[in-house]
Amino acid sequence: MIEITERKKTSRKQLERRLEKYAAPIIVLDENTAAVQSHLENLGNLPPSLIERMAGDGLNAIVGNGDVVTLISRAWNFRLCLSHTRMRLIPRPDGKRWRDTIGAYCPSSKTVIAGSKGNVPRGSSVILHEHGHALWHLSRKTTAHYRYAIRGMHGQLFPGLTRHEQQGGPRHGPGVHEFFANSFHSLHALPRERFVEKYSKEWHDLLTEMIKEYVLG
Repeated sequence: MIEITERKKTSRKQLERRLEKYAAPIIVLDENTAAVQSHLENLGNLPPSLIERMAGDGLNAIVGNGDVVTLISRAWNFRLCLSHTRMRLIPRPDGKRWRDTIGAYCPSSKTVIAGSKGNVPRGSSVILHEHGHALWHLSRKTTAHYRYAIRGMHGQLFPGLTRHEQQGGPRHGPGVHEFFANSFHSLHALPRERFVEKYSKEWHDLLTEMIKEYVLG
């Protein structure tokens, strides 16, 4: 299902062609802006089989210009968000406000939200990062046996991780989730050799194996 609002230059047929491999319901706002077009292009990096599996588990998405709270409000105003009554954002562990945030994953409604500040595409894709958070949540039952290994990998790579990925210390806290989401983004945005250089071959193989098992499960 694709809902389109505020149509300007991009026709429904053009947008559907761009999103034809994205099986999950998605609300697209401001579709002709550079930032939103960048988000939609990055969706093309995700394997259709993975999105189809995640969609079967309830994944949906909102893409547009603005912060997380604004996008949720706009989706509500357009009566497009079918699961808005279940959308509850928990407080951020780093203390920042959601109004200052352009990306989120809402577990209660299984919604990926990708926005922007201004009309400037970001170098690192918010939408891929938030799909990583979605995968962590949606795969919690079918790939639960991987969680210990993932936390162990977080501890092994901890010295070289960003401060955001180090929240809570090695193997614990929100940093593990950020590490997983960033890794998911890198897996689908970087060549294999770049990913291995950034993290490790062992982590590349483990993450790939986990995703494959989730898709087949």
